[in-house]
Amino acid sequence: EVMIATLAVLLILQIISVHMGVSVGSFFALGGVGTLVLSIASKDIAADFVSGLALSTKNTFFEGEEVRIGGEKFVGIVTRIGWMSTDIRGYDEIVARIPNSQIINEKVQNLSRITRSQVKQAVYFDYQHIDKLPKLIEDIKSEILETCPKLVTDGSRPFWCHWRGFEKTELEVVVDTHFMIRFGNAEYFDTRQKVLEAIARAARKNGVTFALPKLALKN
Repeated sequence: EVMIATLAVLLILQIISVHMGVSVGSFFALGGVGTLVLSIASKDIAADFVSGLALSTKNTFFEGEEVRIGGEKFVGIVTRIGWMSTDIRGYDEIVARIPNSQIINEKVQNLSRITRSQVKQAVYFDYQHIDKLPKLIEDIKSEILETCPKLVTDGSRPFWCHWRGFEKTELEVVVDTHFMIRFGNAEYFDTRQKVLEAIARAARKNGVTFALPKLALKN
């Protein structure tokens, strides 16, 4: 990495000498503040350049792919990958230009390469329906099976619906499902809605009411 950084700095200095008519040797002849400023600038430029090289070899993402960088710092579509920086177009259509040296040190998630997704929902029912829970749970699973064709049922991912525990004023049931669908697109949210509708139909079928207002949505 040190060798690559050194070569990057020399390359940058050579470019400056060509475009500005300043010899490379003159940079090394600078003293005092000029040397310090040049050193700091060269270090930052070299870091971005080397990080750009690293990103190009890692194939972490390509232009047109949807990514999440640094948790929720930057989320959107990659519109440009340069040697020094990368452009991300957010869902609000605002384009952020991020130095490559910043990206290389962050956790990067490529959402375009995710082929499966999870829908997990906790629901709460009144204690008066405690005897109905076993049948309700079976009906929730049946409703989801009937209406969600891309549900993963081969055992490689959980497909659970369990009575999880006794709360202070309600009974907790957790539904955990996985699908052969990419997270975050329209199909994912349509499927998520189908899961919620399946839970509501099963509750209505069994004459069970939700313990409102406590209704928690989990990712």
